Amino acid sequence: MSGLNSRTARVIDPVLSGIAQGYRHAQRVGHILFPRIDVPQRGGNVIEFGRESFFNYKARRAPGADAMNIQLGYEGRPYSLDQYSLDVPVPREHAEEAEVPGIDLGKRAVNTAMDTLTLTLEIEQAELASDPASYTPANRLALTGGDRWDSDDSDPVGDVEAAKDQVRTTCGIEPNRMVIGSKGFMALKNHPKIVERFKYTTADSITAKMLAGLFDLEELAVGKATYVDNTAPAILNRYTALGTPVTEAVG
Repeated sequence: MSGLNSRTARVIDPVLSGIAQGYRHAQRVGHILFPRIDVPQRGGNVIEFGRESFFNYKARRAPGADAMNIQLGYEGRPYSLDQYSLDVPVPREHAEEAEVPGIDLGKRAVNTAMDTLTLTLEIEQAELASDPASYTPANRLALTGGDRWDSDDSDPVGDVEAAKDQVRTTCGIEPNRMVIGSKGFMALKNHPKIVERFKYTTADSITAKMLAGLFDLEELAVGKATYVDNTAPAILNRYTALGTPVTEAVG
């Protein structure tokens, strides 16, 4: 899309009856895996407590015997904030020209900057969440062949239950949220074993909320954001699908 000038700012179109059509990015889901935390400074330490409460200390004792002693402690893990900024200039002349069809270029400039910044964050979160190096070998699962969710022979419910149990075993807390890519979601909602579970309860299409209930989760989110692939700038309509799964079920 070309930049603004005095001519392009005048966007009155009798066919559209003065309605300027824009675009909107799909729902962001990265914050589900990486919640926002406000911090008072650009750098510092995050307190991390130990796993003392997860040990079986055999605390039973005989009368008069010494009590088992637990050493309580914590450590600080350093953090630093990266700064991002975008400048979306709106010359006064262009803003005045755009007032005729009722366009608020100042508001649109702010929304454009925020859409772009949140998209950058979503991409970075997706890359981190889907990078196998982010997890120990015991917490990774690669579905291949007949185990892929686009195969009728696979067992998606069993896979999710096993993954939930692995998380609980590792950290002691049952997972309550799940994020998958759009292709994984399509494979799940159309999987014959999942369709079979819902066919007597509803005639509606299977939704993410219904799958969350099936997997006993509070929320199941689907990554649907898209972004322009800058490696092929000549192909204007080339987009890369973006999801944020820990393990993408279908490639």
